[in-house]
Amino acid sequence: MRAFLLLALSLPVSAAAQRTGLPVDSVAFTGTQRVDVDASDPHGWVRLTFEGERSVRVDVRVLADRTAARAALQDAVRATSGELSAIALADAAFGDAGYVAFARENIAVVVRSSSALADARTVDAAIRAAPRGAPDLTEIAIELPQLFVGVPTSILLDRNVLAAHVVAHGAAHARRTRRGWVVTRTGPAEIRLETQLCDTLLRRR
Repeated sequence: MRAFLLLALSLPVSAAAQRTGLPVDSVAFTGTQRVDVDASDPHGWVRLTFEGERSVRVDVRVLADRTAARAALQDAVRATSGELSAIALADAAFGDAGYVAFARENIAVVVRSSSALADARTVDAAIRAAPRGAPDLTEIAIELPQLFVGVPTSILLDRNVLAAHVVAHGAAHARRTRRGWVVTRTGPAEIRLETQLCDTLLRRR
């Protein structure tokens, strides 16, 4: 039923309508400040956390096109417990008092807060003001210096990387510090790094 409603409520938007991304600093809520950006979600969402007079969590996915964004919205709706109502917002939206999920063009968003609908409208306005164009979703390469056993070594990230999550496989472990991610080799065996990065336009790369 939810999938049917999602399609039925789709508004006519040009298939070419795309945003290059959503500038992170364009998402802001009165009485709060951004305290965290988390790129660790395995499904590609980037989470912004705001604290202050209230708490707001915003999950964003910048995708290749509106079809992919609509699919991400469907996945978000299916993952919720309880029934969500259709909302007149963006291309399609569903929610309740504390949760709103919506898609506009090639961007999908989930908002959780005590004023979820008002906050979702704020995010939607930021999307409508975002630059138009095809999003660059190519992977960002990371530079890893030579690793020595027992020596924590910083991972060198591209200056456009806003947030990162790193997992080391094999003879090493990775951890996040105040100055960034470091990798420590634990033995001579082969290692492999699994990285999840997002840039300042909240694109997972």
